[in-house]
Amino acid sequence: MSAKSKPATRAKRNSPAVTFNHRTPPTSPMSERIAFSPQDTARMLGVGLTTIWKMLASGQLVSLSVGRRRLIPADSIHALMARAR
Repeated sequence: MSAKSKPATRAKRNSPAVTFNHRTPPTSPMSERIAFSPQDTARMLGVGLTTIWKMLASGQLVSLSVGRRRLIPADSIHALMARAR
């Protein structure tokens, strides 16, 4: 790659401003998704990622492993919120 060439990841001038990542699907209501990443769960609950990992370690939240990904079922999040009431 020469010093004057542009990186391949740079968006073209006429391309749309919104880009999507394979790990962050377009936003959908919680009722439609069946599982969330620890990052998504932390964002939804308004807590830090460290708190989510502590909840997983203590059994307050249940998770499953899919390949190299850790997913938290929506039912586990609903159950956590129901216990908090």
